[in-house]
Amino acid sequence: MPLAMYGGAASLYLLLWWRQRRLVDALLMGLLAGGAVWTKKEGTTIAALLVLVYAGASCSAGMRVWLHGCGAAHGLFWPG
Repeated sequence: MPLAMYGGAASLYLLLWWRQRRLVDALLMGLLAGGAVWTKKEGTTIAALLVLVYAGASCSAGMRVWLHGCGAAHGLFWPG
């Protein structure tokens, strides 16, 4: 139950960040993803996916030139 609560709340804050791009939503998403990891080791997978989506969405074109990992995450979720 706590894992689902933390993971669900973190994904909702990721959706809020996606729409409004407020830093507080990203910070709360990170804290709740950390709570998911803290409750069970299976929360690591949830937290990793949330962070990958966040990193892929927050990369700009200029950053992808410098950060190949960030560009790879962006291409993984948004090809083309």
